[in-house]
Amino acid sequence: MKKKNVLLGLILNLILPGLGQIYYGNTKKGIMLIFGYLISWVSILIVIGIILLPIIILYSLVDIALTHRKFTPVNA
Repeated sequence: MKKKNVLLGLILNLILPGLGQIYYGNTKKGIMLIFGYLISWVSILIVIGIILLPIIILYSLVDIALTHRKFTPVNA
């Protein structure tokens, strides 16, 4: 597996949560995060999205950092 850039993964997730997961090859998780993000924006109209939106963004950023640690050799 080609070494991935964690900064690029984080930037992609800031643009659209889930893009970083897709970049790292976790396509299914990335699509689920994108779907959840879009649902959160829609549900903002009924207030619950105000709570869900930051949770999804934060989860996607933490997950990409943990994924990077998983795929990066210790001696790299």
